[in-house]
Amino acid sequence: MAEKKRRKRRVKKPVVDWERVTLMHHTDFKTYKMKEEFEKGDYLVHASFGRGFVEESNQKNIEVLFEDKKRILMHRYAA
Repeated sequence: MAEKKRRKRRVKKPVVDWERVTLMHHTDFKTYKMKEEFEKGDYLVHASFGRGFVEESNQKNIEVLFEDKKRILMHRYAA
């Protein structure tokens, strides 16, 4: 029998790669706090992860591209 070919999973490519983020000379980085609201396209600074770029945003979470990898963080958190 012929072997079945496995489909390769498509990896979601970042909207912006890290090199482009670091080449952009932004000085308006927001400090990340869970209570703050972030939108797609914002630049932020996280205490542990460093500088990042918000690629996606919804009511509770943001998807942020950091130098090492993408991370999902909470925002608009009301304690």
